[in-house]
Amino acid sequence: MTAQTSQATRTVTIHSSMLPGLDTLKAKGEKGVFEVIESLKDFSEAFVKEKKIKKATASDNKDYYMISAPNDYRIVFTFEGEDIVVFDIFLKQRPAIFTGKAQNPEE
Repeated sequence: MTAQTSQATRTVTIHSSMLPGLDTLKAKGEKGVFEVIESLKDFSEAFVKEKKIKKATASDNKDYYMISAPNDYRIVFTFEGEDIVVFDIFLKQRPAIFTGKAQNPEE
C-alpha cells in the first residue's frame, strides 16, 4: 500500500513483515485500520495534536509514533526521510498480555 505523493502528502509504505497481519485484518473487514494508515499521508504537527498521536524516541535515537485505529488497534510508524513507514499493528491489549496485566473477562 503506497499513497501517491504530492506537495501536500507523504508516501506511506507498509513494512513487508506486516503483510500477513494486514491480510487477516482485510478478511475481518477492518476497513477503519486501512483508513487510518491512509490518513498518515497528511502527517504534520497539527495532525499529531488532532489525532492524539503519541511519540517516543527509542534507543536507536529514531522517533516512533503510535496512533489509535478502530476496534482497539494501535498502529506504530516512523519516518525514513520524508516518507512514513508503518511497521506494526497490534491490539491495544497486547502490552498488558505480555506483562501479565491483562484483564481476564471471566473473573
